Amino acid sequence: MMREKFKMSLKKGQVGEKKVIERLQEKGIEVKDLTNYSEHKYYQKRGIDAQLKNRKTNVWENFDVKSNIMPSGLAYIEMYKPSGDPGWLYKSKSDWIFHYCHYEKDIYFYRLDEMQNYIKFKERDNSWSPKPLKDGSYGYWMPIKKFNKFVKKL
Repeated sequence: MMREKFKMSLKKGQVGEKKVIERLQEKGIEVKDLTNYSEHKYYQKRGIDAQLKNRKTNVWENFDVKSNIMPSGLAYIEMYKPSGDPGWLYKSKSDWIFHYCHYEKDIYFYRLDEMQNYIKFKERDNSWSPKPLKDGSYGYWMPIKKFNKFVKKL
């Protein structure tokens, strides 16, 4: 049962990665695909699925794809793993996070450091506290589609 759930989650993630890379390339953005784990273990272990070339600076920037937007428009922002270790919000070495919605085929993105700063601010003013998932991880359900402080639609 657990193995099947993992396979489904992996497949869902791979579809999201492919869709984000394709959409960026359709927009004329150069992308290096680093999703093949056996070839790009170094990047994958650091939460990096691919790189995009910033057209303004001509620098390659890392990004991670999350395929976790629910039909309600909420996306999970993982702060802590079930073990208590930092979740992808703090562990990822990506510059950008892209969220892919399997239901509407939409893609939303933001700079990881902006989301980290926003969540730290919300925690400091006690307006948010992390919520547990069934798997034991802790984080936030963010209304990613309506959140326009710095989240953009691709």
